[in-house]
Amino acid sequence: MFGKRPPEQVPEPEISGTIQTIPEVFYAGNDPIIYHTKETTGGREGTAPITPPLRKSSSSKTTPVTPRQRKKVYIIGGVVVFVLIIAGATWYFVDQERQRLLAERNQNPPPPPPVTTPATPPVDEVPVVVPTSTEVVATSTEASTPTTTPSPLDLPIMYPGTLLIDTPDFDADQLTDQEEEVFRTDGSVWDTDGDGYHDGREVFNLYNPTGTAPEKLIDSGLVREFISPTWQYRLYYPAVWETGIVDTDSRQVLFSSITGDYVEVRVIDREPGQSFADWFSLYASDQQYSSLREITNRFQEQGFERADGLVGYYVQTERVYVIVYHPSATATSVPFRNVVRMMIQSFRPSRLPGTLPSQQFVVTSTPSQVSTTPTSTDVENPETETTSTVSVSEVLDTSNTTSSEQAVQGG
Repeated sequence: MFGKRPPEQVPEPEISGTIQTIPEVFYAGNDPIIYHTKETTGGREGTAPITPPLRKSSSSKTTPVTPRQRKKVYIIGGVVVFVLIIAGATWYFVDQERQRLLAERNQNPPPPPPVTTPATPPVDEVPVVVPTSTEVVATSTEASTPTTTPSPLDLPIMYPGTLLIDTPDFDADQLTDQEEEVFRTDGSVWDTDGDGYHDGREVFNLYNPTGTAPEKLIDSGLVREFISPTWQYRLYYPAVWETGIVDTDSRQVLFSSITGDYVEVRVIDREPGQSFADWFSLYASDQQYSSLREITNRFQEQGFERADGLVGYYVQTERVYVIVYHPSATATSVPFRNVVRMMIQSFRPSRLPGTLPSQQFVVTSTPSQVSTTPTSTDVENPETETTSTVSVSEVLDTSNTTSSEQAVQGG
């Protein structure tokens, strides 16, 4: 009415499909017997619940083995087998060694332990008194056993070879390049102090190669003086070297360089009436007596020197002093020949300081110019100082021993 239309009726959709519901007999947890199977137990029928079939799991499917996995299995298996073989072989050899040791022990049983007996305390003897005399006779059980200490007398003297050459001498001043460092001289100039004497000649004559004549070598600080605390002999040695007394009697003293070279001084007894030739044949049997020459050193001490200047001897009434140069173990040449000759020249067998002869100051004919060429005088003859190319302008007296001589006792 009044022009309004009634609402349209929407038809309800039809539900298609089958709706399954459980039977009412199963409501409230009922378990009807009709759904059980019959089974016989002990001759009686019974019912058993129906078991639904099990669903197979998808993981139970077998996966094929790849070649890579097979190879890994083979490697692991091989390693295990190898370890087992090594272990078995080790056990076998250990067992064999154990059986061998047991067999040796059975054949050679250890000696029984020594049987120690308790020491009996010493019994003091009672002096025996003779009835018919007033003298008492006593006996002593203490025996005097002389004790001996090792001595250098029991050790042979080791001598250097006779075919060793000197190490290089760049400036030809009769000091090797190593000796130039010891005496602090100029390795490129043959006369460092310019006094007309080449450096090696001044060292040989015990004068300072770095100071103008007549400065003595002992006053230069380049050397020290060693005085034996037992035998009282004296000699110079390089200040940069070390000293060492080997034995308690100071019969063997070593003067060592950092390079391994060293000079040995030995004191060896001489029998009464024994000639030096006989002594030499006894203590230097591997040396040639004909290779020695007689010398008079700078302190007017008489001695002998081997021709190569590496060994010196000073013969006294009761003993012989031996000065021997020893190169380092790997040396094929001699770096300190002039050092040992300086030591031989400075040797004195007594504690007295001695007197060093004077040294001349040598210049050329022109006073302002010092000679730059070595003199022809051989260093073996230091007493002859003049040559045809030089003249003596002044003679300085150095005969008195200076008070600055530094004596080093016992090194």
